[in-house]
Amino acid sequence: MTSLNAGADVFLSKPFNLKELDIIVRNLLNSTKNFEARFSSLVTEKTISGVPVNNKEREFKLRVVDLVEQNIDNPNFTIEELA
Repeated sequence: MTSLNAGADVFLSKPFNLKELDIIVRNLLNSTKNFEARFSSLVTEKTISGVPVNNKEREFKLRVVDLVEQNIDNPNFTIEELA
């Protein structure tokens, strides 16, 4: 239970059922694909969904997206650095 509270998606006790493991892995992969598809429809390469009010807003959104993309793998990237 501790692992689930810590953020694990699944906890399997040993010995585990291989069919159950297969289903869980497939579901996790599908969830990831769905999340990626949903996110990529919101933000694609240098394209922000929605119509910006003006060019400054569009430039701001693009800078934010660039900064997030540059630091997507950085676990130490904070909201303060984004701001």
